[in-house]
Amino acid sequence: MAESRTWLGFPMVLPPPDAQDAGHQLRVAWVAQTGGPPGDITKDLAALGRWFDPKARGERLRRELSSLPTSSPTLGEPFILSAGHGRYLVTPEGRCLLELLASAPSELDRNVALSSVRASELEGTLLDLYRHWTQQRLRDVIDLQTGSAAPLLPQAIGQVLLLLVNGSIGGERAMRVPGGANDARVLEEAQSVVVEAFAEALSPSPPTGRRRSRDMYALRSGYSLTEARRRLGTKLVIDPKTRSIFIEEGTDDSVVDRIAEEIVRRDQRELQRLPAALDALIAAYERARPTLAAYGQAHSSPSRPSAVRQHVLDAVHRRKP
Repeated sequence: MAESRTWLGFPMVLPPPDAQDAGHQLRVAWVAQTGGPPGDITKDLAALGRWFDPKARGERLRRELSSLPTSSPTLGEPFILSAGHGRYLVTPEGRCLLELLASAPSELDRNVALSSVRASELEGTLLDLYRHWTQQRLRDVIDLQTGSAAPLLPQAIGQVLLLLVNGSIGGERAMRVPGGANDARVLEEAQSVVVEAFAEALSPSPPTGRRRSRDMYALRSGYSLTEARRRLGTKLVIDPKTRSIFIEEGTDDSVVDRIAEEIVRRDQRELQRLPAALDALIAAYERARPTLAAYGQAHSSPSRPSAVRQHVLDAVHRRKP
């Protein structure tokens, strides 16, 4: 780095007007992008994850990019990224360059020399930042499947328990979303009532708060099922082609064990409510069973609900602290 005459393509030694112009462009673009002046470099780089983290949601990015003020900087990539239509973003490299420019001595009669030592430090910072961003999604998946993330929500637990109680083990006994919109709504309503009964008994909604929306229990796009699949991986199958949802054959014991782990990790007061919550789920299931049977999707035997209940309680008991 000491012998390099550029840093990421930017001159390490340049006339004062050029350094001032580059710094001005970066500051103007930064304020337009963030709504405030540059601050602590570590905090500023972390905040750029809002734009550059691979996990950033496309819908939000499109909305916020369209609301950026327009400008016309001449400093280009990798320091300022064009977002189209006259809108620009300061990149992590750009924020680091601004740090270099701000820390460089400014004398009108001498060229501005950027610190090669500081430039090397910032390269290391950028490497760590991008490494964190690129690995974060994978680490999130690992945390979810190893039980290191936040505990599974009660409605997601209830959704899995419903499949177990209903005997939806393997593709032939899957719970399938009917093709007709009206039939799909009827079936989703029936299973939603069962899941809701469990969730409300295990973790009641605050008396003055909003109740859980039944949309999260939807078989087609509900949050609970997709959240459960993130934890259970291939053990929980959601097949959009056949519109079927089921527990993979031969994995129901390990699924119960994982659900038990998630229950134990939740509020310890819920352990006392668990037997009643399982009873509420089974009672609601028996009421919903005729609807499921009308669609050929009631696969449980008479003894299965109580057997699943006991299996869950035993698995939780083994893991209680």
